[in-house]
Amino acid sequence: VTVLKPARREREMETTAIVLSPRGLAHLAAAYLAETEQLGVDRARLSVARNEYARQRVLYRADQTTSLKALQAAGGALNSSQTQAGAARRQLRLDALDARQQWGPVLEKWLVARSPVFERILRQQEWLVQVTIATSGPARPPRRIRLVAPSGVTAFGRFVSAFPQTNPVVQGLNFLYETPARPGLAPGLNLVAGIPVGRVRSGVVVPSAAVVWSGGEAWAYKEIAANRFERFVVAR
Repeated sequence: VTVLKPARREREMETTAIVLSPRGLAHLAAAYLAETEQLGVDRARLSVARNEYARQRVLYRADQTTSLKALQAAGGALNSSQTQAGAARRQLRLDALDARQQWGPVLEKWLVARSPVFERILRQQEWLVQVTIATSGPARPPRRIRLVAPSGVTAFGRFVSAFPQTNPVVQGLNFLYETPARPGLAPGLNLVAGIPVGRVRSGVVVPSAAVVWSGGEAWAYKEIAANRFERFVVAR
């Protein structure tokens, strides 16, 4: 016999979800980091070339202390450095656009800012989950959902953003959720996602150990007085 505690629960609809591999994100992150480092090198070279051109121009104008050829060479080096730096900036923008097209706007921002949550995803301390919701489902994706693995492991996912990729098995709107890594979750694993719909219901949760089955119904016993019990149907 135990005292039941008050609880609040939302009605849920079930849908399909899958744990995504971070490998594609890791490749994008490596490419973006390499391009960022290259842009730093190109900017340093541009600064040196700009200073050298300014120095040669001053010397040339001061009674042609330096030759016209040296001035032109410095100008050519400056133009080349400007071109390289511009190309590196454009490549960074393309890498960010690639991340947006594949993973959505929030992951793009996390990639560019190298946010802590992005690092946890790369280290597999957090998993990204693709959730497919039918068009007849809620108008807005919920901020928090329940995820259940085939093993029975339950986790909760936090909304990240819309997901530009589709689920070839289930047609519908696709969204990204993140969930902390735990035993039983791995890339490629299919999950059942519980999407809250409708109003929150208040009541109590009956422990499964207190439930008995009779006539196809789930029953539990409520103590109404000392050593006196009354049977009631447990709502499922």
